[in-house]
Amino acid sequence: MCYLAAEGRRRHPRRELAELLWPQSDERHARTDLRSALARLRKTLGEDTTTFHGQEEVRFLLIERDILGLDMGGIDLDVEALQAALWLARSETSLPGGGRALGRRELISRLEGAVGLYRGEFMEGFSVEDANEFELWVEGERTRWRGVFGELCEKLSRLEVEGGQLEEAIGTARVWVRQAPLGRVRTGGSWSYSPVQVRAREHFWSTRISGVP
Repeated sequence: MCYLAAEGRRRHPRRELAELLWPQSDERHARTDLRSALARLRKTLGEDTTTFHGQEEVRFLLIERDILGLDMGGIDLDVEALQAALWLARSETSLPGGGRALGRRELISRLEGAVGLYRGEFMEGFSVEDANEFELWVEGERTRWRGVFGELCEKLSRLEVEGGQLEEAIGTARVWVRQAPLGRVRTGGSWSYSPVQVRAREHFWSTRISGVP
């Protein structure tokens, strides 16, 4: 379900999903496994029986013959909120002459709300054994959303510094450092922090220095 949601409003052939999640199985067994997974998901969502919300039937899964998707009308995604906040930050901080359509306080408030949605890595702790293509997709999404979150934290803390909110700016930079992956990479025979962690730490210290009287 996370895959269908993260892929937005695109619908997928059953065969494509079966091959993605059960690449080691032949097509017949993979499609059987997919049907079983869908049945469990529909039961969890309450869609194995008629479910009503008010007078309208609630359905999240869209199953049309050999095509699967999600009805995104009733779904709010944190990743979409993060992306929208970053687009807002970029547009508001790139206006000529420092002009902004939103006041500084309102802009900061919106960005702080979006930053608060980030709880960790994309699909943290989740993996599918022997599904290499799916794992590559997950890692790509993790890299993407780390970048979105990092840029959002950076822009927010700079706005907070400009507005004299130094403690808040340091707090935002600290959140970025805390959420940045601690993985280390080997270069030239020695170990060093990952590029994301390095960038987060550099921004944290530059923000703290900005707050020194």
